[in-house]
Amino acid sequence: PDLTLWLDLPAKTGLTRAHKRDKTNTNRFENKTAAYHAKVRESFQTLAAAAPQRIKRIDASQEINLVATQILAIVESHFFPHDKPNDKENHRDR
Repeated sequence: PDLTLWLDLPAKTGLTRAHKRDKTNTNRFENKTAAYHAKVRESFQTLAAAAPQRIKRIDASQEINLVATQILAIVESHFFPHDKPNDKENHRDR
């Protein structure tokens, strides 16, 4: 992929959110241990360090509107980089 958005959150926080969201409908992934999820997070940290242009970390422990704002800014800057002042070919309407 050209861009990966990594919504980073401590494992225990993520699991708590998932279980609060729907206690009756947790999936196999959500039933894994916190230690498993911590290892997955460490793997994402390693991948992001190796490919910082592609993998963008977003602190998902922030308020939802801040997370959404960061996602929008990253997507816009990646897919619609700022146009040069006289570059009409790459101009996009906002």
